[in-house]
Amino acid sequence: MQEYVTTNVRLEKSLLKALKLKALEEEKSMGAVLRELVVRGLGLGKSPASLRKKKRKNTGENPFAEIAGLFESGVPDGGVNHDEALYGLSKK
Repeated sequence: MQEYVTTNVRLEKSLLKALKLKALEEEKSMGAVLRELVVRGLGLGKSPASLRKKKRKNTGENPFAEIAGLFESGVPDGGVNHDEALYGLSKK
């Protein structure tokens, strides 16, 4: 059995809404959906829940591709200057 710890994550309201909708669509808890996204995003392999599912072929697609573009950040050049937008770091 997997051992879990509780943590606190701050999400933008729009991201939380998308997470809730995804959880409802998949009939899972938000925690389960978030754990699966983190596991895939970090390239750690399959989560315990996904091992119980049918095996899917690795298509090489980005696991976050389906949520790309769902949110508006207000940062016009975030794709280019993402470090500055996320961490306040400026290019030197």
